[in-house]
Amino acid sequence: MASKAELACVYSALILCDDDVAVTAEKMATILKAANVTIEPYWPAAAEAKKEEAKDESESDEDMGFVKDDKGIPTIEKILSTDKPEDGVDPFEETRRSALDQALREYLLRLLTKSEDEIKEIVSWSIDLGKQGLCTASMPSVLLSDALEMLPIDQCESLFSILEEKVEVWKLEPFFSACKNNLLRLCNDLLRRLSKSQNTVFCGRILLFLAKFFPFSERSGLNIIGEFNLENLTAYGDDSRDDGELVAMETNGEAHEDTKPQNVVSFNLYCKFWALQDFFRNPAQCYNRLPWKKFVQHTNEVLEALGSMRLDVQHFRHTSDAPQNYFPKYLTNGKLLDLQLNDGKFRRYVLVQFIIIFHYLQSPVKFKNEKQLLTDEQVEWVKQTTEKIYKLIAETPPEGEKFLQSVKHFIKREDLWNSWKNDGCPKLQPPTAKVSESDQKKTTNADASNLSPGKEHKRLKRPRRPLGDQIKDAVARKKFNLGNPALTRLWNLNPDNLAGCRSQDRKFVPSMEDYFAEAIEQLNPKAQIEPQYKKVNNADFQWRALRLLAAQSPHFFMQNQLIFPSKEFLEMTLQKVAKELPRFQHQEDDDDEEEEEQEMEEEDTEDAKKLKPEEEKTVEGGNPSRVTLVDDGIIGKLAPVLGNNWKVLAKKLGMKDDEIEYFENQKPDSATEQAEAMLKTWVDSDPEDATVETLYYWLEGLQLSDALKAAFPSSS
Repeated sequence: MASKAELACVYSALILCDDDVAVTAEKMATILKAANVTIEPYWPAAAEAKKEEAKDESESDEDMGFVKDDKGIPTIEKILSTDKPEDGVDPFEETRRSALDQALREYLLRLLTKSEDEIKEIVSWSIDLGKQGLCTASMPSVLLSDALEMLPIDQCESLFSILEEKVEVWKLEPFFSACKNNLLRLCNDLLRRLSKSQNTVFCGRILLFLAKFFPFSERSGLNIIGEFNLENLTAYGDDSRDDGELVAMETNGEAHEDTKPQNVVSFNLYCKFWALQDFFRNPAQCYNRLPWKKFVQHTNEVLEALGSMRLDVQHFRHTSDAPQNYFPKYLTNGKLLDLQLNDGKFRRYVLVQFIIIFHYLQSPVKFKNEKQLLTDEQVEWVKQTTEKIYKLIAETPPEGEKFLQSVKHFIKREDLWNSWKNDGCPKLQPPTAKVSESDQKKTTNADASNLSPGKEHKRLKRPRRPLGDQIKDAVARKKFNLGNPALTRLWNLNPDNLAGCRSQDRKFVPSMEDYFAEAIEQLNPKAQIEPQYKKVNNADFQWRALRLLAAQSPHFFMQNQLIFPSKEFLEMTLQKVAKELPRFQHQEDDDDEEEEEQEMEEEDTEDAKKLKPEEEKTVEGGNPSRVTLVDDGIIGKLAPVLGNNWKVLAKKLGMKDDEIEYFENQKPDSATEQAEAMLKTWVDSDPEDATVETLYYWLEGLQLSDALKAAFPSSS
């Protein structure tokens, strides 16, 4: 808010202006004195100086040439023709540059209704002006963004050529730093407007431009964390034909049925083939047990079908000169699958998808979950299947062997990309030139010839770089320099120190069986070890043993060790632990313990003899007494009665939430089929525990009486 003195000066100046009197400090002071307004004497002089400064600025604006035409647009020729001051410093450079930027944008609006060549010309003009510093460096990208936002797609495709032609210009300074965000936003906006099926070529041109424009180390162009496009769903519908129906073959435009078709694709294979696209879309689900089982089954059947179909090499030789067509979307009609599997390009698409997913499942990606690891059995299956796919690719014409070598080359490059991203995307450095052996010998001989006889050659010490420069270089490479080479190397073994601490290699805690082996043997009276030599009396051993028991044994918490000395508590706990460790289960115990075991065995034998005549019967209450496995007959009786209660039973049988969700998605319309699939999976995955006794126990515990009566009629 203005002060009292400022307001007084303003009002006095206004009075003088109304009377057409020159505004001076003396006249302003006279008016203030007549009005009995007391202010500091310097205020009128300051107001007059400010007025003169504003007058100079208005006169300089007129001299700059900011003359507007009849439509209010500044005249560019006037702006550019204005000479700079003699000292070379233009105090109005920013104002001049802003005015030129606005003039260019206004002029572009006029050209939008005219030819595209004129739009390209003004963009080229803005590039030349930006090189001379007459307009802002980001103006070319701003002009292109304005034009592409308002033009239709067909004109955008033609105008986009100026971006491709001047890609080397955009990579130069000052355009790269000023335009890279605008160009990235411009390309993303275009991709959102385009259709991937109708504007496939234009989308590819945009992606290629981004790949050429941004350097390899630009993180905005990298999929660092390995995300997948989960929205890319492949829809396939029902097929009206039967499994054994012959496929209609077309010859010369007329359809007829061949009595003996070479390949007949069943509806079952059709569904399994297109269901694999869901695994290609989201490979991470293969790390779960049930999806992996489904993926292996479908893959084996599809590869077997592809191996049984031999392609006509002569046909591909005749059609090699035909124009190359690219189809961005799959046609999933069931009647086309026979033709697709006999098409060389289509087979290559599918086989390369298998190679990509197998490579991802085995590749060490930094951002993978710790549980996303394949077992040894799964790794072996992947290796064998990969060899089959390589063989199929090599047999697929035209030039199968050459195409296979290209695929292997791209896989090796993908390994290098993964390694680079795992290291935190360090800055790429050009390889250093290697000195040949001959040049090294010449240099060595020249140095030897320069030595004086009888004098030892003193090696010149290389000047040591300042520590500050070393730290700056390390920070630029996202490394840490600790001042010691050994510590620096140890600290930088893993870019992510927290991930390094969670590594499996750091779990060097010994097992209880190895650590307590000697102490347990010393506790045996037959060993006759004197108390002072027992490890349980060692304070260091006691402390480590209690920590190990607290981490790995429940016996540590079953008694309150605070009421016992550490030695006595450790002895009691080790005796309990020894009974559970495999190494000590077969050792001889005391005589009293042996007698007790014999008595227990005799009692068990008598009980078994009593129960043996009634093996095939059920005890009171209906619970089956004989250990029998669950068969398809019991599953067939139980599944229709369970209904939606199968989910509760599945959790009791050890199924996880993702597995339950998998059964629901497989058979969404039938609870009976869901229950039947869950029970069969339980029997296949856990044959030892999938017994009638276990099933009866959980059904009785869940109070599912109807299910009990259906599965075990004798229990009613």
